[in-house]
Amino acid sequence: MAAAPAVGGACFTASELQDSLSEVYECSFHATLPRHGAVNLAGLIVRGVRAQEEHDGGGNVVELTCISLTVLGRVVTMTTAPTPEVASFYRLALKVLFEDMDAMSLLGSVSLTWQQTCEQAFLSSPAGPKLDTCLWSLNFVLKRLLKDNSGELVRAVLTAFDASVSTLASRLLPVGAASDVDTLCQLLELLELLTASSEGRAYAGCQMLVHTHAAALMAAVSCSPRYFLSKHAALLLKRAALHKAGEDWLAGGGPAREHAGSDVASLARAVLNGVAGGWLPSVRVESASFFGGTSGKRREGGDGVMLRAVGLLVIKCVEHHVRSAAAGAEACGYLQALWSFLGQTEVVHTCRLMTRVFGEQDDDMMEAAKALLAIFLQLREDPSLDFGVGDAACTCGCNPHCHFLSLLQSVAFDHRVLLDFLISMETCFLEYLVRYLKYLRTDWQGFTAACQRVGVSPESDSGQVSTSSGRSLVDYDTSDESETDNAEGTAEGLDCGNTAAGGTLARAVGCLTKLRLLVDRLQTKKMFPYNAESLLKLLAHVDACEGQNRKDSNIQNSSSSQPILQDRVAGGAGAYLSYNRAEGSVHPGGTPWTSRHLITGPTQIDRQHSHTRDHLVLPINLSPGACLWKWEEAGVPTQSRGEHANSTQKAPQPGIEPRTAGPSYCEADALTPLPP
Repeated sequence: MAAAPAVGGACFTASELQDSLSEVYECSFHATLPRHGAVNLAGLIVRGVRAQEEHDGGGNVVELTCISLTVLGRVVTMTTAPTPEVASFYRLALKVLFEDMDAMSLLGSVSLTWQQTCEQAFLSSPAGPKLDTCLWSLNFVLKRLLKDNSGELVRAVLTAFDASVSTLASRLLPVGAASDVDTLCQLLELLELLTASSEGRAYAGCQMLVHTHAAALMAAVSCSPRYFLSKHAALLLKRAALHKAGEDWLAGGGPAREHAGSDVASLARAVLNGVAGGWLPSVRVESASFFGGTSGKRREGGDGVMLRAVGLLVIKCVEHHVRSAAAGAEACGYLQALWSFLGQTEVVHTCRLMTRVFGEQDDDMMEAAKALLAIFLQLREDPSLDFGVGDAACTCGCNPHCHFLSLLQSVAFDHRVLLDFLISMETCFLEYLVRYLKYLRTDWQGFTAACQRVGVSPESDSGQVSTSSGRSLVDYDTSDESETDNAEGTAEGLDCGNTAAGGTLARAVGCLTKLRLLVDRLQTKKMFPYNAESLLKLLAHVDACEGQNRKDSNIQNSSSSQPILQDRVAGGAGAYLSYNRAEGSVHPGGTPWTSRHLITGPTQIDRQHSHTRDHLVLPINLSPGACLWKWEEAGVPTQSRGEHANSTQKAPQPGIEPRTAGPSYCEADALTPLPP
């Protein structure tokens, strides 16, 4: 065995170096000082790490390297030893290692023996145990480095294996029926690790293998020897399109990075070419799997995981396509092909497929809604599509109003579930909601039309997810000064008619109103996790639009339905006709009312109150002394009766004379029903 280089004036063979490192290891466990000084100890560790470079490969050399790394770990641990003298000694050894001897550069190098063994297998070995072992070792190293966010070490490994891994992917893809299952599992895991490493920073070309081999991976989705491999390949493509590779096991990781335009374009081009060429019908979608096995009945078209993976992949690729090219008709064709693939069960309205397919996975549903909104906003600029007219957007399944209403229905219009989405970091709901509310400001008429479509759909009461049936993640209604009840009262007071469409509009606006009040209360108490001022302004605009809509609707209904809503009112001096609980003044000049006179002044329906606006359908009696009192001059509430017991109507106070002329702004007092 050749002699190792001198350390501190002494020369050690490999065997003597191993004995010295073992001695240091034992001393660290007993919290004692080794016989070597701090400088010599640092030299021993460096020589052990570099043993593979200075000696021929062999078991003793590999063992010497492992012992050196183990001793280094013990040295780091002993820097916090209870004895000050021992802790100071090991701190000095670490300082010499990393400052004077630059040990970090040595630790960042890749083992030549391991690299050569793996490269040989990647370049020439057929699928089998030897190749599987090398793939597993590389996957293990990359996963550990990515979890620890060790960027420089990841770069060193990827640079060393760039050429060999790229050759391996070209050899094993596309997947055929005779492909080895174990090798394919290891290869797909390696491809996801490489894609995950590119989210922080691109080091090598092998990080983009999923994008460059997208067509081969799509073929794997269709014709893998096992169904779970097809699902694995589909999930890999979906995560690459969403920039979420490694989300199941990568804790934190580096900052997300948008891939270069050419990389995303290659993925989108391959996927959309496959859709145009009939790839979707060839995708295998088996029955949904459960812990007890597979279901014999094809629920909602089959395995939801596969459907969501393929659906999001196509939607994200269409989103990139419409942003980079003015091809509205092509984009609609891709979406219609996707809805035909996803809609294996009968669905009346195409837009409802979004919540039907993605509703079981919150993050996927929000990603799909956000991407479809971006597609719609881009396609409406195409004059040939007429997306601003009628139901043109619904034919492509990308009407954002239908999607938002379907989302609200899926959570039973529960504002607490929306609040949970807003404060959760697991979905992109905040980004989606802000973008949608900005668009809603410009198209309230389209929103009300969508309420009519959704409200009369036979699917309106189906497909609700389980999150709405239980308690919210956090109980936000425990405050003594809770304003939730007020919000609910305001929402329930919205008078949108008795039709299903009106009910959908009222519930949607009421849900957003309660969400606004709840977020505002939390923001005021500094209990909200971020500044929600912009969101609150957008939510307040919804109330303003609904208020204006009701005002316009009331004026229109009042002018168009006067002959139908006339109610005869008998009085002591004459009779008059009432419109919608009309209020007014005594006839000018004190002349008796005739049977065809109308009360002047604004009617009750012209006002906006939170209580219900009903119509008087019975005649009422006005005694000669019963006058209509001015609203602002009222002082003490009257003892109201019947369905208007909660009215804010006031009674006259002593000393206030009844008004005999001019318009009045109150309701009639002392109303006594008379027989017709």
